[in-house]
Amino acid sequence: MTRVVVLHELGDPAGGEPWRRALEGVGIGDVVAPDIPGHGAAAPPVGGNYVRADGGYLLAQLLHDGLDLDDAVLVGVGHSGWIATVAAIGGHCGAVALIDGLGRPFRPVADRLARRRQRTRELLADDAAMAVHVGPGPDPRLQYVLEPHGDQTLAVEAAGLVRVPALVVEPDLDDATAEVVGAFGGPVSVHQAECSHAGAADALRTWLDTAPI
Repeated sequence: MTRVVVLHELGDPAGGEPWRRALEGVGIGDVVAPDIPGHGAAAPPVGGNYVRADGGYLLAQLLHDGLDLDDAVLVGVGHSGWIATVAAIGGHCGAVALIDGLGRPFRPVADRLARRRQRTRELLADDAAMAVHVGPGPDPRLQYVLEPHGDQTLAVEAAGLVRVPALVVEPDLDDATAEVVGAFGGPVSVHQAECSHAGAADALRTWLDTAPI
């Protein structure tokens, strides 16, 4: 049975549990879907500051604790698609699945910087989000998590370094997405589907039945 390890979207307060249920619901039995700090049942990160690398820190801890990914499928959702991509480049998994995880929307550098500044100003003006979160309920700071990296050139270059089998699930397949998909250095399958838990789970199940994993 193929193990599937899911790194959920950064900023999704529900964490990994909905992914575990969705994947088990389509017959994928060996599912590991941990909560990134500050999501689901996990405590907030030290200092309450969320960064795109949070999923990477979690993955590194799991590997340190003995999680075997050699023959596993590593799933990266949204922001965590970049973490999964880097892990795949490094040979730390048997295959990789990116659920809306290519780093889109791709924007010019000036636009990305402007949006980050605006998001930071909005965070600083939100007293509830700036306060130390003690619960219960989701941390209000999660709504200000930065967007994915948004760099098409980076996405293309990284894809070219991925040699393991890959699945890309995207809600739409525009020219920019097609360029990234065409750059993958190993076998790649593309599914245009709603990137909900259920839609992604169906795409992953179909791929696992046919992919050379």
